[in-house]
Amino acid sequence: MWFLRGSRKIILDVLGHARYAPKNIQRSTEVPQIDLGENDICLIWVNEPRRYPCLPEIVVVPNGMTRDFLAWAATFISLVQPFTAFTRVLDAQTLESYSRASAPTMGDFESACAGLVIGEALARHQTAGGQGNPSRLTCASTYSYVLARGFALRVLAHNINSIATRWTNARKLLKQPNGRPDTYQIEIPWRVLVR
Repeated sequence: MWFLRGSRKIILDVLGHARYAPKNIQRSTEVPQIDLGENDICLIWVNEPRRYPCLPEIVVVPNGMTRDFLAWAATFISLVQPFTAFTRVLDAQTLESYSRASAPTMGDFESACAGLVIGEALARHQTAGGQGNPSRLTCASTYSYVLARGFALRVLAHNINSIATRWTNARKLLKQPNGRPDTYQIEIPWRVLVR
């Protein structure tokens, strides 16, 4: 991975020049330890930006400054809107916690998780009057898929209620109909699985 530390101005330089090649870009095989001043940021790319010019995959901001940076980006980076559709903005503490996390795994429960996702997809597909088998997109659009990801990331046991709330709010915001089975019915086997 490649990273570049500096003031907020560096992101304006990156966006303003298609072939911008910063001289002080550094390469690292691990997520760098990042100490940032109040107006500093760190840009992180997966591929070398001098060879493959693109937006950084991650912008790291000082702890507690994510909202401030996003407001600044909305004002000064009007070329790329919404900014978070193109790059992830994280504070240094969140990046550090992600870098310490182990690889996602379902362990011995992979078949059970897949069964719950496919079962919900089939139920929703048939309720909607679909013919044949549900698509991969239908499976990836299920509440069980979201819960399976939470299970693999080891965050489901402590966050199932907040995940349910966010799922419901997102569906309401996007004006998606409530399907069958409902979230409560879907959570029952997941709550058993995380015990």
